[in-house]
Amino acid sequence: MLSNLKRSLGVGILGLCLALSGVTIAAAVKDKAPYQQKYSMEIKNKNVKAHHIQNLQWLNIKTNLDSLRNLDIVTDDEGDSWIYCSFLESGLLIDQVREKYSKEAALSFNDVQERLLDDLSKKGDTMPVILINEDLDEAKFIFTREGGKGETIKKEMTFDEESQTWSLVQ
Repeated sequence: MLSNLKRSLGVGILGLCLALSGVTIAAAVKDKAPYQQKYSMEIKNKNVKAHHIQNLQWLNIKTNLDSLRNLDIVTDDEGDSWIYCSFLESGLLIDQVREKYSKEAALSFNDVQERLLDDLSKKGDTMPVILINEDLDEAKFIFTREGGKGETIKKEMTFDEESQTWSLVQ
């Protein structure tokens, strides 16, 4: 009984320390997408959004730091509309792909994102931004090296409805 009380107290103190430091840890749930289990920690502050705004501006998309929310529609200077989403919330986009097309299409979308991060990510990269067009058949994956001070990396993906698969545009 006393050991359970000590364990509960220890877990509570750890949670309080993490909350005070600004770190959020998302619990891995078995029905969550693999990326949510693998990339489950993010420092929640305005710097993450500021880097997203920087990446959007690099794509000639103007938006406001305070008003930007996941699944907002943003428009580039060519008049093309995109659905904005932070990488850690990309499950929202995966759900939309699943609803419109199929479970296979959603899994493929997630797999391409995973491969991109596995192949390209380095320590110090900003949290990726994902943009997907309103037809849900073209997407862009954008992040910046060196904490927002380095090279901006943009990869494009397309969806093949016949095969229900996403692929990188070379």
